[in-house]
Amino acid sequence: MITPDIDVATALDAAIGTLTLGVNLFVGPRRDYRAVPVAVFVLSSGGIPSRPIKGGPDEKHPAVSIMVRGDNASTPSSFQQGQALARLVFAAVDRVPPTGYCESRAPSSQPFYLGTGPDGHHEWSIILNLTVDD
Repeated sequence: MITPDIDVATALDAAIGTLTLGVNLFVGPRRDYRAVPVAVFVLSSGGIPSRPIKGGPDEKHPAVSIMVRGDNASTPSSFQQGQALARLVFAAVDRVPPTGYCESRAPSSQPFYLGTGPDGHHEWSIILNLTVDD
């Protein structure tokens, strides 16, 4: 069984020293900002349909959504710091497939700025398309 959300989160944990699974890096939807104001969330988000490979198994292309939440917008440097984290996350996953995958690509060239969330924190989104290494 493939677990793209867990696999990408594990890769981020290994690649970025400031992110730690279960502390400020989570598998699943966004969590309350009061517990962890600056955080990254990785969530499975479907993907394109599997395609049969002649004489072999179906080629699987799962996708994950990565949401980066920066600090509260009232902090003067919050946008730049959050954007720097979002770009660091982007660089760690785009064209750097996690173990068990042969391809990892973001369809955009930068993290997508979402604005501020309901809690007043800057947010960015990264969509990542993966190809399973069979």
